Amino acid sequence: MVLPLTRPQIRDLAQKELTAAENSLHKARQEEVGVSTFMGRMWSTYKGSIDGFSFLKSMARLTNATSFFAKYFELSPPKALTKVGDFAKRTKNLMSIVEIPSKLESLWNKFTGFKWSEPVRSTADLGESVCNLVNVTNDSAEFISSVATPIPSSVLSRLNGLNYGATFLGNTKGSIDTVINLADNMATLQKPKEATVSELADAAVKRKASQQIVSNLLGLVSKVSYVALGVIGLVSLGTPFGQTALCGALLVGCMTNGTIFSLLDFFWDRALDPSGKVQQGLSKNPHFLVAAATRDVALAKAKLQAASAA
Repeated sequence: MVLPLTRPQIRDLAQKELTAAENSLHKARQEEVGVSTFMGRMWSTYKGSIDGFSFLKSMARLTNATSFFAKYFELSPPKALTKVGDFAKRTKNLMSIVEIPSKLESLWNKFTGFKWSEPVRSTADLGESVCNLVNVTNDSAEFISSVATPIPSSVLSRLNGLNYGATFLGNTKGSIDTVINLADNMATLQKPKEATVSELADAAVKRKASQQIVSNLLGLVSKVSYVALGVIGLVSLGTPFGQTALCGALLVGCMTNGTIFSLLDFFWDRALDPSGKVQQGLSKNPHFLVAAATRDVALAKAKLQAASAA
C-alpha cells in the first residue's frame, strides 16, 4: 500500500523542482550570453542558414542537370540556357565553400565525441564526416579553379577520384543506417499494442513510425543514387568509358535522382517532422531555452507557494 505524501514532503519536492528549474535557467542564460557576442550571433545565424544554403545548392544542381540533358539529347538549347547551367554549377560549388565551416564543426564533434565503448560505430560516423568534408572540398577547388586561380587538371582529377570514393563510402554508410532505421520503424508499426498503453498513444506512435518510413524510403533512394554515382565515377577514372557521353549522362542522372529524392525528404521532414529534427533544432536555441526555463521556474514557484499555503 502506497502512503500519501505528507505536507513537508510535498514542500520538499516542490523546492527541489524549483531548484532544478533555476539551475536550468542559469545554464540557459549562460548559453544565451555565448551567442550575444558579435561572433556568437554570426555563428548562430550561419548555423540557422545551413538548410537554406543546402536547398539553394540542390536547386543549382537541378538547373545544371537540365542544361546538361538539353545538350545530351540535342535539343539545341539556346546559349542563354548554357550560360545558366554554367552559372548554376558555380553557384553549387560556391554553396559548398559556404558549407565548409559546418562540415569542419561536424567532424570536430565526431572526433571529440568518439566513444571508445562503440569503436566501430564511432569510426563509421567519423569516416562519414570526413567523406562529407571531402565532397565540399572538391566542389570548392572547382570553384576556385573556374573563377580565380586555375588548378592543374591532374590535381582536379585526383580530387575527383577522392570525391567519388567519399561519395560512395559516405552514402553506403548512410544507406546502411537508413535501412536499420527503416527496419526499426516497420517493427514498431507491426508491434501489437501493449496492455498498459492507451489506444490513442499507440495510434500516435504508429503514425509517427509510418511518417518515418516514408522519410526512410525517400532518403534511401537518394543515398543509393549517390552510391551508384560514386561507383560509376570510380569506374570512369582513367578508362575510355569515362570519356563517353553515356558516362556523363549516367553521372548526372544519378546526381539528379539523388537530389530530387533528397529534396522530397527535406520537405517531408519540414512538413511533418517525423524524426523530431525540427523540434530538436528549436530546443537547442538558447533564446528558446531561456524562455522555457523561465516558464518552468514560474510554475515551480507557484507549486511551492501552493504547497506552503496548504
